[in-house]
Amino acid sequence: MSIDRHDARLLDMRLEEEHDLERRERAFKDGFTEGAPPIPNAQLVYSPAGAIGVAVAGARFVCPLPKQYVGPHVELALIDRDRLIVTHPNHPPLLIDPQRGTTQPL
Repeated sequence: MSIDRHDARLLDMRLEEEHDLERRERAFKDGFTEGAPPIPNAQLVYSPAGAIGVAVAGARFVCPLPKQYVGPHVELALIDRDRLIVTHPNHPPLLIDPQRGTTQPL
């Protein structure tokens, strides 16, 4: 069984389309981040003693969190350009001040 020129050209065009689609998907995937974007230069830090705090690159202090802010649902978020907050589903959000090493309810 042979394939005529017209069918061969249609097959080539389809393969080119699939290749182009795969290339575009790879390019899009490389620029796509799942979930919340990372907080630049800040992270939650854990002490072996069980305490949790927020560390920010270049800041003088690690901001300790109250004892009830523990568990897998404690999250760090960025609001208003460079203001950081810590959220917990059962407690009010906390505003972080890394220059003074303090936290306060939002």
